[in-house]
Amino acid sequence: MSHLKHTPFTALASLKRKRDCQILPGGVIAVISPKSPHRAGDLGNGSWGRIDYLVKVAGFRLQRVWKF
Repeated sequence: MSHLKHTPFTALASLKRKRDCQILPGGVIAVISPKSPHRAGDLGNGSWGRIDYLVKVAGFRLQRVWKF
């Protein structure tokens, strides 16, 4: 039996605290582009795992933006 590592609620709660990521209405996750000078650099492997979970399992869409 496998244990679920993420739930949509916990993944969203964690990502809301990140400066390089915003959760937009309509199920869109906006992430600042890695080449942007406005990037804070606070998205690590764990954050990207949560983003992948939300995109692949929970039906969110990923959008890269230059700045917020």
